[in-house]
Amino acid sequence: MDAARGGDPLARALDAPLAALAPFHPDFRLEHAGDFASAAFVDTETTGLGAGAGVYAFLVGVGTFEIWPPPVDAATRPRPLAPTHFVVRQFFMRHPGEEAALLAAVAEVVGRCRLMVTFNGRGFDLPLLRARYRQNRPLLPRPTAASSCSRRTVRTSICCCPRGGCGDGGCKAAG
Repeated sequence: MDAARGGDPLARALDAPLAALAPFHPDFRLEHAGDFASAAFVDTETTGLGAGAGVYAFLVGVGTFEIWPPPVDAATRPRPLAPTHFVVRQFFMRHPGEEAALLAAVAEVVGRCRLMVTFNGRGFDLPLLRARYRQNRPLLPRPTAASSCSRRTVRTSICCCPRGGCGDGGCKAAG
């Protein structure tokens, strides 16, 4: 967290208030988004540039601020108040038969976050992932579908619920 990225320590991002960016991006509702400590930073590598059949996200990177190592027992070891590490996970699909497993693993990590930050997510990454979740819905375990839908994200939801979007009230498909 102390290593410089772009001239500043990575931990400095935790001090940046998202609400300060709200006037520049009014559609994203950043004033209610929390902070970067609750964000998932997502990027995809794909087999094409569209969202049609045959276009897969074969590599999905997810970075999150986390407390590391995770406390085993809160009674014996006090939990730090702020994240101690930035953890990057890369989910790689070796062949299309592994897509449902990749999507379930991504949903598990992203589902713990309140918002998503992507470079081009609103126009490409998130619509592609959303389409791939919809297409794989029968192969995904039910708890994964519910947990990925229950979180609000700033730009848009990665959602695999039958209605195609969760809205402000959380996932309606979880019940």
